[in-house]
Amino acid sequence: MVNLIKEEPKLVLEPSIGEGNLVKALWQKYPNTKVIAYDIEETPLKDDRLIFIKQDFLEAKIDYKPDLILSNPPFTPMTIGYDFFDKLVNIQQRGIYILPYLFLINSNSRPKKYSKTIQIKNIINLPRSVFKNSRIQTCILDTYEGSTDVINYKWYEPEVYKSRWNWNLIWKGESYER
Repeated sequence: MVNLIKEEPKLVLEPSIGEGNLVKALWQKYPNTKVIAYDIEETPLKDDRLIFIKQDFLEAKIDYKPDLILSNPPFTPMTIGYDFFDKLVNIQQRGIYILPYLFLINSNSRPKKYSKTIQIKNIINLPRSVFKNSRIQTCILDTYEGSTDVINYKWYEPEVYKSRWNWNLIWKGESYER
């Protein structure tokens, strides 16, 4: 996921930081990046590069434009995830999101709506086994400002790794196209 980022962003927005796993992965590759993060609960991640705001992102006033949005927004219930995504795409220059795959196919109007307001560059479909104790199929959506013309679609084959899904594939940017 982080390897989709080709140059170090100066400022990243993480609207639902949780434990901070996405930010930790980002800092492994880009240690100088500043992050503004929101969550309704405290995050255990403490770092001088992090500005943490304990607030519901949906209620926050965003008066800056981050170089990148890196997010795994909450989707329980699904409507909250849609609200997050709608707000995020209106402030992004670039966004990389982990989303339920159903987000893309659950409605005829949603893909058409977003293809007019954001450029969907990559969709990376992940196997169900990526998140422990989750039965939801997920994908990584790599987006930019603009409208969509060409989408790179990749499907990560869980059969390739029989025992356990290897998250390093995402960080290393390897792909197995279906």
